[in-house]
Amino acid sequence: MKNYKEIYEKIENPLNDDEVVRKLIEGYSDELRTKQYYNKLVQVNYKEKKYKEINMEDKDRLVSQIFNEWKNDITKNISDEDIKSYNNQDFVRLRECIKNIPDIKDFKENSKVFNRLTKLDKLDKDSKKTKLTDIYEDYAPFFHGSTWTYISHNSINPSKYKKIIVDHRLYLNTENIDTYKVMELFRNKCKERELDYHFKFSDRGDRDDTIVIYSDDKKLSKYLEILEEIKKEEPEIIKRAQTPPMLTGKIDGWIGYGSEPSLDENGKNTKSFNSSRSGIIQNAISKETIKWLRENKELTKEDLELNEYLTKQISDDIKDKYNRMDKSVYEPEFQEKLLKRLEKEIEKNKSELLEGKFDKIKEFNIDGINIEVDSQMIQRAFRPLSKKILKKDPSFLEKVRDGIKEEGLANGIDSEKFCFDIDKRDKLFNEDKTNEILKTIDPQFLNKKIKFAGFAKGHDEIEYERYIRAVVKELPKDKNIIMKDGRQLTPKQFIENEIPKLEQKYNININKLLEENIIIEKEKTKTNKNKNNIEQRYTTPDNSKNEEYNKDILKNINKDVLNKKVQVGEGREITYKEYLEKYVMHKMPKGEKIKLKNGIEIPTKQYIEEVLLQEKSKYGLNIDSMLADTIKDYAKKENEKTKSINTNNIRNNVNGMDFKDNVIEEARISNDGFKDNTDKEKVQKQRIQKVLLETEKTNLPMKIGFFEKIKQGFKKIKEIAHKVKEWVDKKKDSFFRGNIKLVDIDLEELEKSETNDNLNKPEEKEIVEDKENKKVEKTIVEEEKERNNIINEEKEVQDNMNYKKITNSEILQNKAVKEKIEEYMKNLNDKVKNSSNSQKDDKDLDR
Repeated sequence: MKNYKEIYEKIENPLNDDEVVRKLIEGYSDELRTKQYYNKLVQVNYKEKKYKEINMEDKDRLVSQIFNEWKNDITKNISDEDIKSYNNQDFVRLRECIKNIPDIKDFKENSKVFNRLTKLDKLDKDSKKTKLTDIYEDYAPFFHGSTWTYISHNSINPSKYKKIIVDHRLYLNTENIDTYKVMELFRNKCKERELDYHFKFSDRGDRDDTIVIYSDDKKLSKYLEILEEIKKEEPEIIKRAQTPPMLTGKIDGWIGYGSEPSLDENGKNTKSFNSSRSGIIQNAISKETIKWLRENKELTKEDLELNEYLTKQISDDIKDKYNRMDKSVYEPEFQEKLLKRLEKEIEKNKSELLEGKFDKIKEFNIDGINIEVDSQMIQRAFRPLSKKILKKDPSFLEKVRDGIKEEGLANGIDSEKFCFDIDKRDKLFNEDKTNEILKTIDPQFLNKKIKFAGFAKGHDEIEYERYIRAVVKELPKDKNIIMKDGRQLTPKQFIENEIPKLEQKYNININKLLEENIIIEKEKTKTNKNKNNIEQRYTTPDNSKNEEYNKDILKNINKDVLNKKVQVGEGREITYKEYLEKYVMHKMPKGEKIKLKNGIEIPTKQYIEEVLLQEKSKYGLNIDSMLADTIKDYAKKENEKTKSINTNNIRNNVNGMDFKDNVIEEARISNDGFKDNTDKEKVQKQRIQKVLLETEKTNLPMKIGFFEKIKQGFKKIKEIAHKVKEWVDKKKDSFFRGNIKLVDIDLEELEKSETNDNLNKPEEKEIVEDKENKKVEKTIVEEEKERNNIINEEKEVQDNMNYKKITNSEILQNKAVKEKIEEYMKNLNDKVKNSSNSQKDDKDLDR
C-alpha cells in the first residue's frame, strides 16, 4: 500500500507552472461568464487529441460484459425473499422480463433490450403502470447520459451492494480509441482484488477528463497501483494519453488528482472539483486586477484605453439584460446613444472607478428606458484588462499566483498543492498513520468477522479489520494511549487486549467507547486561542448559548434567501447563510422575536429575511453598528457590557470599535468597500420603512394564543345572533308578542348541533375539539352566504310589508336572548375548563 505522504510530495502543484497561471488569466479575460470560464478550465488540451473515433470492438466487449454480469446477478443472486423485502413491484416486473433475454454480444444487442421493453410497454394496456423502459433507465448498469455515463459496482452487482464514500477523484485524459480499453482493464483489476468501484466517462472527446474515478481514503492507493499496472501493460495507451485537466495535481505524468468537494447542507454534491476552484480563481484575479489598477493609475490612463474597454463590456451587459423587456436596445440608433452616454459617465467617474468604487454610475434614461448599471457589470467590464496588464507587467503573473493561493486558503484549499482540500489532505495523512498501526497488529487477530446486536440479519456482521480500522482512525497518533485507570498502553496493546472486552458493550458506538475508557488530550493551543478570542470580543448580553439556538432559527429561513450571494470584500462573494453564520448569528439576541427601534416586535425569521438583508450593504462587516441601529436596546446593553471591561482597552477603542477584535478590525478595513452613496441610502431607508410598515400591519393580530379564544367566542355569539335573527324574520312582528320562549328550542338544537356525546370521553376530547375547529372554519364561507340571504330576505319583507325593523343590537338587548347567550357561554367555558383539566391529568400520567 502506498504512503500518502510520499504521494502528496510527488504531486505537482498546478499553480507552480507559469503557463497554467498565464492560461488562467487569459481565460478570465476572454470569458465574461462563470460557466464559460469553467469550460475553459476543462477544455485546454482536448484539441490536441488525434483520434476522434472510439474503438467499437472494445466498446462491444465492455458493454456486453457489464450487461451479462448484471443480468446474472439480478436473476440468480437476488432471491424471491429479497425481492419481497424491496417492496418494489417495478423491479419485480423488470426482473421477470430480463430473465427471458439471452446474453448479449455487443452494444447493438444492448440497445435491442431497450427496444424490446418499448414493445412490451405498448402491449400493456394498463396506463397506471410505470413503463418498463423508465424502470430500465433507473436500474440499467450501462445507460448513456448526455455528457457522462456512470459505471458502478453497485449498479452491476446490486446483490453485493457497498456504501460508496467519495473523498478524492482521479482524472484520466485518454484518447477516444483507448477509453473503453482502459475502463475494461481498470474494472477487471478491481474485480480481481475484490474492490468496489465507481467511475464515469465521456466518449465525446471534447474535454480534458475522459474518465473520472471516485475514491475514498482506503482505496485511493489501490486504484493508483492498478493504474500503474495498466501503464506497464499498455505503454502505447499511456503515450497517446493527453494531459489531464489543468487544475489537477499531476501523478506519474498522465493521472490527475483532485479533492472531492464537500457536500452541501442537504447532503448533496452541488459542485465539482473544477467548478469550486473556478470561482476562487476568478475572485483572486479580479482582486489583483483592481489592485494593480489602483497602484498604477498613470500607466492605466496612458496605455490601457480604459474608456473603450469599459464602454464596450458594459453596453454588452446592458443589451443582454434589457433584451427581454425591450427589443429596441439592439437598434443602431439606441446603441449609439448608449455608447455615448456610457463614455461620458465613465470619463466623468474614471478616478473613482480606478479606486474600485463601482457605485458612481447608477441609472440613466435613454428613449424612455431606465438603464440601471450595477456594480457587477462594471466589475465584469474590467476582466479584459487582466490580459493587458499581464502583457505590460510580467510581475502581475506572480501576484495572481499568490492571490489564488491566498483566496484558496481562505476557502479551505491547500496553498502548496492547489488540487488538495485541506481536510481531505489531513484525512489521507491520518490514513497513513492508521495503516502504520494496523501493520503492528497480528493478522490472525484481524482475520475474522464481528457481529453486532440490534441489526437485521445479513447486515449485522462485518469484517473485523474494517471495525478495527474505524477504531484506529479515532485513536491519538504518535503517542501511547492513556487509560482512565492510569495505565499507558501502546496502540497494539489497546487493540488486541482491551477492544475485545469493550466491543460488544459499545456495539458500533466507537466515539463513546473511546471517551469512556481512554484520556483524549485536547490541543491546548487551540483552546487558549479560543479563550483569548472570547475575552477580547464584545458581545451582546445573554448570548452564551446563541450559537446552538441560532442554528435552529436558520433552518426556518427561506432557502432562496440563504442562497443569495452577498459581497464581503472586493470581488469576494459568499452566500447569505455563510454571512449570517460567520458574522451575525453569534451576536444576535436570543428569542423568537426581535424588537425594532420603532418598538415594533417582529419574528426573528422576518428580521433576518427582510431587515438584515436590506441593511447589510450599508454596514459591511460592522455587525454591532448594524444591530444597534435596527434593534431596540441593543446599543444600550452593549455599552453596559463595555463598562465592565478593563479600562486598558479604552486606548484601543476608536468610535466605539475595539481594534483588538479581529472581526471588527476586518469590518473597519472593509467598510469603505460596502458604503453606498447618499441616494442609495435614502432608497434603502424608504424600503426599510415600507417593510416595517407592512410588518406593523401584519403583526398586530399575531397574539394567537389569547385572541384565538376570543375570536372563537365571538363566532359562537354571531352564530347564535344569526339564528335568532333568522327566526325573528320568519316570525316577523309576532316575535315579541308571545313566541320568544321558542328561542329555548332553537338554542338547544343549536347547542346539540355543535357538541358531541363523545365529549364525555376524556380520551376523545382532543379529536372532537379539532372537528369543532374545522367545523367553525368551514362555516365562515357558509356564514357569508347566509348573511347575504338574510339581507336579501329582509329587503324583500320591507318591500312587501310595512313593519318596524329590528336591529341586531335590539335583539341582543332582549332579556330572554341575553339570558340564553349567557347560559350558553357559561356552559362553553365549563367545557373548555374540563377539557384543559383532562389534558393536564393526561400529561401528569405521561410523566
